[in-house]
Parts: sequence; C-alpha cells; structure tokens
Amino acid sequence: MKSQGARPGSVMKKMESSDIFALLESDHEKVIQKTNALIEDLNNMHCEGKASFQKNLGRVKEALHFFNGEVMEHMALEERTLFPYLETHVPRVSSAIRFLQAEHDDFRNNLKIFEFLASELSRQKNDDHRSKTVDRIKETGTYLSYLLRHHIEAEQRSVYQSLERELKPSEKDELRKRLFKS
Repeated sequence: MKSQGARPGSVMKKMESSDIFALLESDHEKVIQKTNALIEDLNNMHCEGKASFQKNLGRVKEALHFFNGEVMEHMALEERTLFPYLETHVPRVSSAIRFLQAEHDDFRNNLKIFEFLASELSRQKNDDHRSKTVDRIKETGTYLSYLLRHHIEAEQRSVYQSLERELKPSEKDELRKRLFKS
C-alpha cells in the first residue's frame, strides 16, 4: 500500500488511467492476505501458549509494522489525493468518502490500542496478566482485520466502480498524475 510512485524504476507512470484502479485493488488484495494471516497468528497466540508465544508475537508485530507502514501510507494517499479529487469530480460519492474517512480514523485509533497491547505483551511476564492481554489483543486485532475487509469492500463497490464509470478519460489521466506525484 506504499505510494507506488515512490518505487524506483516503477512502470506506474506508464500505466493507463484505468490501471490505477487495478493497482489500488491489488494493494487491497495484499491487505486481505495480511489480515487473514493476522487472524491466524492471533488465534495461534491464544491457543498455543508459552511454547510458541514469542514466534506468534513476532508475527503479530510484523502485521503491526505492515499496518503502520503500507496501510497508513495508502490511507494518507487516499485522503491527500484521491478523496479530494473525487469529491470535486464525482460529488455523489461524497457521503461514501466521508464514511471511508471515518473508517480511516477508527482504524488509526484502534491501531494505537493494538500497538500498545503488543508492547505490553512484550514486557509482561505474569501468565495471568498476559492471558488477559492476549485476549484483548486478539479482540482488537480481529476488529482491525474485519474493519479493513469491510473498508476495502466498501471502497471497491462505491468509490472505485463510480470512478471507473463516471470519470472521463482526461480526468482519469489527471488523477493518475496526481496520485503518482504524491
């Protein structure tokens, strides 16, 4: 979900306007894969106990790193470039965009909680306290995963389909230029 324009030697600048949406959707596929893995890792952390705890915690931290990096960059790109452009050129999606922005805020807030809980798990030695924190991180991580899945589905059904249908070729080209300038 990293800003694609920032990749050296990227072929992104040569892409057709409609490929923007395919690219954004391929970023979404990566998020779906990561959320599936996170849910599995959280379940393993919950069920496997001490023997695999550090391994599972490491995987949870990898997901946290992905969320803090690529997902946050993708959301920032949408908020900085895509959403404002759409509100101007396809005003009927404004309410959907406000909803998606609210989900971005909810994601960021819960990601901070998730990060705090992962940090707590790294420091905790008491098994009783650790068990409660594992339950909380599993709950928060599962919520984040489902939030992202719902968010992606909403973007693809409301925003991306509207863009593909309603933007003129010149507007798609302008949007592509703005996205890769960011």
